Amino acid sequence: MHRRTRVSVTAAIAVLLISACGGAPESRGSGPEKGTLPTSVELSDEYDDGAEFNFGFSVYATSWDPLMGLSDYDMTLLYPVYDRLLTFDAAGELQPMLATEWELAEDGSSVTLTLREGVTFSDGEPFNADAVKENLERARVAPSKITEQVSSITDVEVVDDYTVRIDVDGRINLVLGLLAQRAGMMVSPAAIADGNLETMPVGIGPYVATDLDPGNVARFEKTPDYWDPDAQRVAKMNYFHMPDAQTRLNALLSGELTVADIQANQISSAQNDDMTVIAGPMSSLTYLVVNNSIEPFNDPQVRLAMNLAIDRETIGEGLGEGYCDPTIQPWPSSSLAYNSDVGDGSEAWPYDPEKAKELLADAGYADGFEMDIATTNITFYTSLTEIVQDQFKDIGITVKIFPSTRPEVVEKFQVQKSVEGAVQAMPAAVDPDQSSELLYATGTFNNPGDPLPEEKLTLLEEAGNETDPDARNALYSQFIDLTIDEPTPFMPICITQTVLAMQPGVSGVDVFSTSVRDFRGVAVDPA
Repeated sequence: MHRRTRVSVTAAIAVLLISACGGAPESRGSGPEKGTLPTSVELSDEYDDGAEFNFGFSVYATSWDPLMGLSDYDMTLLYPVYDRLLTFDAAGELQPMLATEWELAEDGSSVTLTLREGVTFSDGEPFNADAVKENLERARVAPSKITEQVSSITDVEVVDDYTVRIDVDGRINLVLGLLAQRAGMMVSPAAIADGNLETMPVGIGPYVATDLDPGNVARFEKTPDYWDPDAQRVAKMNYFHMPDAQTRLNALLSGELTVADIQANQISSAQNDDMTVIAGPMSSLTYLVVNNSIEPFNDPQVRLAMNLAIDRETIGEGLGEGYCDPTIQPWPSSSLAYNSDVGDGSEAWPYDPEKAKELLADAGYADGFEMDIATTNITFYTSLTEIVQDQFKDIGITVKIFPSTRPEVVEKFQVQKSVEGAVQAMPAAVDPDQSSELLYATGTFNNPGDPLPEEKLTLLEEAGNETDPDARNALYSQFIDLTIDEPTPFMPICITQTVLAMQPGVSGVDVFSTSVRDFRGVAVDPA
């Protein structure tokens, strides 16, 4: 049985940052060098199990139905109420959760799950193999938003009350990862029948939702008789939606918040007020994506010019203050897919606006062109988009920015196609096959236009079906080599780190390599 599986600045930027944030942090200064902050706070020996935990986050759930959400950042808000079949620990290793064991068929054609017994949904419905089958079958058909991701699942068979076999047609690496994310979030069959999941979650989790105020706050209280009491070290959890980074920091320093998601340029401010700050080894990939079915973005030379016009190093060191590593690859350096010969891409795609202008002229756009870019109305991403706007201006591309909520960005870019580009971020995926599906599959948010060339798609498919890490790396490396010569519509910029600041006395917190904020088991010392 497999109980665990390792899937193996410039002044201009400073001005933009201040204008986007409504003022820089009061105590801004050079923060600690990247890599010197701890990644966790160990659990305290004494804590107040009646405490209230308040978290400030930049996003709010786009849906409380796991299969209908539009953003991977929803996970942070879904975790308190939805346990998964499998889970990831802070290091990114698969671990048991509602499935206590899993076994892969030798030929990779199926995975058999042994389920946890004696567990019920928060509405009293029993958790068993029939419930798992209903949830997984529901994920495979419309209106589920993850039908493409789970398309390699061909059948779900109930072996007995607490055993389920999932048959797959390749891509077993992707399926296992999905069982620890949306596809593995178990929803009460009764709640599915009621049809109210998009506004009221009913799952198996350490907490139940008591007050959901869209775009403002989500409040949770302990689930009675929950199977894992160690996940319930605070009595209440409140997740506040605060898109503005300075607002979150101010709320933390005033005592309104227990923990806040902060930016790298706020670390010193938090530390100067005696807050504990932790940061992770990796977090999310920031990027620009364009619609390659619209001129001039259907021309690889134009896309190459745009890549050469982005000063990734200045963005990483300036806006990211060293906590956003420049990259042209969709995977971090810790990933088995990482092409070490290409590295951060500074040699393959150096910042070269003059060369970019030559490429545009050769493509018939010597005078440049205009484009619209949508981005989420979160401080970091609006600031980043303004910097890209300024850098594109140097090569004749005039950008109009549309700051919006995440659902509005999806509507503008993927559905209406009323904007040609979007600046977004994607949480780091443990297995690169999941990233490949989200970034390159036709019809997804990141590729709403024309399919990638068959040669590229074949490499990604072969890498997803391969189980040998070295063989997978070779295939993904070939894919990156091809994208250097002929860029895809997806343009990586940098990989940011998660930075969390918290009140003294908060413990039992880790920064996860998958960039989610999972506060399962968080504790607060007595006042």
